[in-house]
Amino acid sequence: MMVDGDRAVQEALRGKEGGGGGVYMMMPVAPWFFNNLPGFNKNWLWRGDELWDVRWAQVIEVQPDFVQILTWNDYGESHYIGPVIEKELGLFESARAPVNYVKGISHDGWRKFLPFYIQLYKTGQVPAQIEEGVAAYYRTAPALVCPSGGTSGNDEGHGEVEVPPEQLMEDSVFYSALLSSDEGVTVTVSIGGKELTGGFNRVPAAGAGTPGVYMGSVP
Repeated sequence: MMVDGDRAVQEALRGKEGGGGGVYMMMPVAPWFFNNLPGFNKNWLWRGDELWDVRWAQVIEVQPDFVQILTWNDYGESHYIGPVIEKELGLFESARAPVNYVKGISHDGWRKFLPFYIQLYKTGQVPAQIEEGVAAYYRTAPALVCPSGGTSGNDEGHGEVEVPPEQLMEDSVFYSALLSSDEGVTVTVSIGGKELTGGFNRVPAAGAGTPGVYMGSVP
């Protein structure tokens, strides 16, 4: 995802603020999107493999007036970051979902670096003290392990060109690490008992060796 659209909105609204209209920009941040809810005529996904951390980096770059997290508990669209409350999952029955694709699937790890991101967004400064940590996420099955169930990649109803969903999904384990520096850091991920060595393909805006969130994936 690029920031061109965000910049265009920001520029369009900037001229209205001086007119006393109180027009402000709210920039959304979401981890990923998938739904299969026939009762609502919804069955598509959007690419989101590294979107959560990439989008926060864009927020810090663009500096909108407000940030909206999409979402805390929208289970049907899979972009919840809050805890899974099983008594709230009746949607999957009422919307005739072929399977409850949220039950037992925690997204809690996406909240791990929120204090860091929020402070950096609000102050423009990396916190003096960083609580280092790592978060990883992945789909529980390869993209082609079973039929798609009619799910499309992208949605024609949003003016997009639909593609097979596997074209938008990588069969990888994605990880983010909040570090004071990546110097001397090695990444090892075990998949099916096989250890794979990874690296970082995205580094903080100030560059490698500086404090911030580093991202990567394997294989």
